[in-house]
Amino acid sequence: MAVATPAAQAQAPIGERCGAYVVLWTSGGHLLNYKNCNDRAVMIEIDMRYENNRFRCMRPWENSLVEWFQIADNAWWTRQYC
Repeated sequence: MAVATPAAQAQAPIGERCGAYVVLWTSGGHLLNYKNCNDRAVMIEIDMRYENNRFRCMRPWENSLVEWFQIADNAWWTRQYC
């Protein structure tokens, strides 16, 4: 059984949804947000463009800024709870 690795993931799509998504801004660039659609806190990995990836714990149903899109292009659930 083949399993996709996080490095194979594309950039986050535009528009709010569960998981990572891009918010378009007219000034200062775009934002990478993440929406946790889970009843438990989850650990996400943030795909940084110019440095090592970061990790963050997202509260249940939290929807917030993860990073500027120019700095990070995607984020995903690591399949771990926190």
